[in-house]
Amino acid sequence: MGEGGSSPFLHGLLIIFHDGEVRPTRCTVKGNDMLKILDTFERLLVGWFMLASALLAFFLVILRYFFGKGLTWGSEAVILLMVWAAFFGAGIAIREKSHIELEVVRDLLPSAFRLPVIVLADLLCVGMMLFIMIFGIKWTLFLYHSGGIDVATEIPEWIIFLCVPLAGLTMTIRYLQHLTKNCKHLFAYFRETG
Repeated sequence: MGEGGSSPFLHGLLIIFHDGEVRPTRCTVKGNDMLKILDTFERLLVGWFMLASALLAFFLVILRYFFGKGLTWGSEAVILLMVWAAFFGAGIAIREKSHIELEVVRDLLPSAFRLPVIVLADLLCVGMMLFIMIFGIKWTLFLYHSGGIDVATEIPEWIIFLCVPLAGLTMTIRYLQHLTKNCKHLFAYFRETG
């Protein structure tokens, strides 16, 4: 626990309200604490988006079948909430290594080549996530400057597509985590085998 019995997560984000002023405290968050904050952020975001999507879908069904009415933006909003949940859920899947891997190819290799192939795969995944993040930023900025509005929800399109660069960033961080861990294992393996 941090100061005043707060968790380390809250300690890093603590804001002091004093005499009507808002002053952030000195942030003493370390690398592992930042990853814990990211873990919490991802889980809360995905959970809230899924809950909001389910509640909105339930409300839309009740509204349509019992009252004969509907919301023009309702179905689109459910889809958008699920898309945001899926993008950020991908970061969780990467962290927990519950995404699809081609283990068959790796397992056919001699043991000396398995770890370098894993590191190479991690490098390729980092590159792919950087690509998604960078082009997501470019596309979001294009939408921001074009001023487009989603017809059904009346939300600016750049806000809708903001999930692509943000989730790309979280997925890049997760693959970098795997890459650093696997590089450490690879260097340890080379030290042991000479």
